[in-house]
Amino acid sequence: MTVLKSWKREFLVFFGSLKLAIALLLAIAAASVIGTVIPQDQGPSVVTDAAFSDGLKSVLMFIQAYDVYHAGWFVTLLALLFLNLAVCTYLRFPPTWRRYKLQAVPAPAVSGLAEIQRLALPPDASKLDALRKRGWVIREQGEALFFAEKNKFVRLAPTFIHISLFLIIAGGIWGGLAGVKHSLPVMVGETIPSDTIVQTAYQKGRLHSAPPPFDLRLDAFRMEFRPSGMVKQYYSDVTIAPRDGRPAYQQTLWVNEPLIHDGMYFYQSFWGVGAVTWRIDGKAERQKLTQAKTGGYMSRPFVLGGETLMLFLRSLDEPAILLKVDGLQPVAQLVPGMPVEVAGQRFALDGYHLYSGLETKADPGIPLVYLGCGMLIFGLVLLPFRHCEVWIRQDETGWLMGGRTHRGRVMLKRELAAMAQLWNGKASTSSDELAGVHG
Repeated sequence: MTVLKSWKREFLVFFGSLKLAIALLLAIAAASVIGTVIPQDQGPSVVTDAAFSDGLKSVLMFIQAYDVYHAGWFVTLLALLFLNLAVCTYLRFPPTWRRYKLQAVPAPAVSGLAEIQRLALPPDASKLDALRKRGWVIREQGEALFFAEKNKFVRLAPTFIHISLFLIIAGGIWGGLAGVKHSLPVMVGETIPSDTIVQTAYQKGRLHSAPPPFDLRLDAFRMEFRPSGMVKQYYSDVTIAPRDGRPAYQQTLWVNEPLIHDGMYFYQSFWGVGAVTWRIDGKAERQKLTQAKTGGYMSRPFVLGGETLMLFLRSLDEPAILLKVDGLQPVAQLVPGMPVEVAGQRFALDGYHLYSGLETKADPGIPLVYLGCGMLIFGLVLLPFRHCEVWIRQDETGWLMGGRTHRGRVMLKRELAAMAQLWNGKASTSSDELAGVHG
């Protein structure tokens, strides 16, 4: 039993220490720097294709720098910080709560009080009521001793902050274990089942669960332009059709205005050119385009007049280019609606088909994070207030008012002087004059 108690004490001392909390926060901050510098959620190629030395690439691949926030070591850091906060709360909350629940605090020695004022008159109901109007809560402890305090709730501020961080980290861990993320390019008219969204997600927590089945269909995609020609906003008209008997519904989403269905968020995140329609000797064909690593979009190779060609489009602001696959030699520039002769055949672009890029996320830890953020704000709002305690007591020289506070002694001194002046109905004797008598 003694060994068990000793082990428990050492465990609590180590995992509840401030030094451990600082070390963990520094480690998490360093990891966040890596996650900021190295693009995330784009696969290992962001490391392997970068202009780093082989040694640095090996280190970055080992620590999973391309997805650092979901690496096992980073989750371990969060779990340790979670444990540290839990132990700190376990150690500090019970005595804080017991102190908060006290109706009256035993009076310290006069020499232990930061500020002292002499009172010319003994307490009576009118004088105590006057102090209550100034925000003081007064409790009688006897004929010769009164206790008063202000802003007692401030004592709970550190506890609120501890619990808020506890909840935020818990939400982050739970979101990583049970969350799903996907970048979803959807063509107009395309329908995607929710099962496919979850199965093909680039990030899935080990404890993730699929939402109630539904189908997502993109009905329309449109863009709004500025006078300069730059894209101002883009919109997706989406239909959600649940497969559990609930009616289907439509919603328009745009940047910063997501669609939320059964805990799954769909954000308007990006757009691109997904397909092109061209005509060869008057016969229309629709071809898919894929995104090139170097930027732009390209078609699959096709045969035209005995030549193997491919179409390349850098952007909608530039003409498309027909290239020979062998050597990537340009054959012709293409503008929609303007046909060209290629190898004795008439080739024309009818137009491009855009896709809407939806960033999809299901994160069950979000409610915990929101709750933690709310408690953190509340705790920080409490911090500027001062918790002050005052004792009104009688000794051989008469009645004295003495107080203490955890910070802001100058403010307390001024407030006690004002209270004493109100009590006496005249200028009061200062604590400096009493120092020699009651030191």
